[in-house]
Amino acid sequence: MQNINLTQFLLLVFPIYLIIGAIFDVLTLKIPNNYILIGLFLFVPIAVFAGFTFNDMLFNLLVGIAILLISFGAYAAGVFGGGDSKFMAVIALWIGFEPLPEFLLYTGIIGGVMALGVLIGGRFVPVHLQPAFFKTMHQRRVVPYGTAMSLATLLVYQDTAIWKFFMS
Repeated sequence: MQNINLTQFLLLVFPIYLIIGAIFDVLTLKIPNNYILIGLFLFVPIAVFAGFTFNDMLFNLLVGIAILLISFGAYAAGVFGGGDSKFMAVIALWIGFEPLPEFLLYTGIIGGVMALGVLIGGRFVPVHLQPAFFKTMHQRRVVPYGTAMSLATLLVYQDTAIWKFFMS
């Protein structure tokens, strides 16, 4: 069995973070603030190791802040929760500007499919066959958008500066 080296491990940190966040969101419909902070703190050492300059990190931080401000509008409109807004900002911090439009498109598509699944499944799947978390989503008419964001991010991860550094 081949040992994983440091570069491979660092390349996997963010996807593992995303998968755990997706699971949190599906099961609890929440992304805890402590979890958001973990994503913020993990970014700095990995970005430094990946060769980001201070300006690179600052630019990604500004992208994250811009997404936070925009996504709070979605929160205010009741489209998704505050945890989703903060999670989206952390994701933007990690991926930067270049893959952002594709990430947003994928998030919308995946979130829309999930919303349809909750609406249709909650209506047509017998209640006794529905998992508890699914019943909760249907009853509250909510979708775990953090999960959609995680899946969308995994689709664009290979376009990020961090991925490109570790794969070169």
